[in-house]
Amino acid sequence: MNEIILQQKEIIRIFTESRQELMQSYGNITYDSKQDKSPVTELDIKVEKTVKEQIMAQFPDVGIRGEETTAVKPKNGVTWYLDPIDSTLSFIHGLPYCSNMAACVVDGEVVASVIYHFATDEIFTAIRGHGAYKNNVKISIHDIPLASSCVFADAFAYKNIYALYAKEDVRFYAPVGATGYFMALLAQGSIQGICYATANLKPHDVAPGVLLVQEAGGKFVSFNDRPFNYESRQFFASTPTLCQLTKQKLQKIKKLM
Repeated sequence: MNEIILQQKEIIRIFTESRQELMQSYGNITYDSKQDKSPVTELDIKVEKTVKEQIMAQFPDVGIRGEETTAVKPKNGVTWYLDPIDSTLSFIHGLPYCSNMAACVVDGEVVASVIYHFATDEIFTAIRGHGAYKNNVKISIHDIPLASSCVFADAFAYKNIYALYAKEDVRFYAPVGATGYFMALLAQGSIQGICYATANLKPHDVAPGVLLVQEAGGKFVSFNDRPFNYESRQFFASTPTLCQLTKQKLQKIKKLM
């Protein structure tokens, strides 16, 4: 674990040193469209290549799986998942929902993560078993009464699942998009839940936030028949109270999907 902590610190250094160049292009950069029609900028690629090159130079046995470049298989069972700019569209438009993200997976379990909100210079980190932190200050889920709880949801969940929570007066807001940004909001107690029902999420989208939320005291419920993990695409992340309520409604939710 000590070597993984060193890798995490190195990734934090690379992310923070990339901030100046990112902010110079924040809201003012051209982009291309990938095959799935999502946008990509030259800085998405540059940040990912920089992390990959520098981590591989110091830790040649680790694997790297990024959003924009070819994966490198691990030699030691340690793989870092990278999302160089989560919510590239926010970056293009100068909105603060974009983040640099990374998560370390060992034996199918996320053991370390980084989410860097470069627009606001906020660093969220987690090491399994050691808590979640924002700028080195410990953070935690804010578990409050259901009627005061705030959930951000994708468009499908807002339209179809929200009604199942009306009796408890849980408030849903839409849309949710930037996974890292909203996972961090949940972990620091600003919101109480996130609902992804139809999002086309990949492991690099989900893994960094999973550990952060879990270490802050949050829970996850999968909407399919498999237990939740960092590869899940349809899930509810929330406070323990909302998680318990969601489990009670799970069969009704599944029928809507």
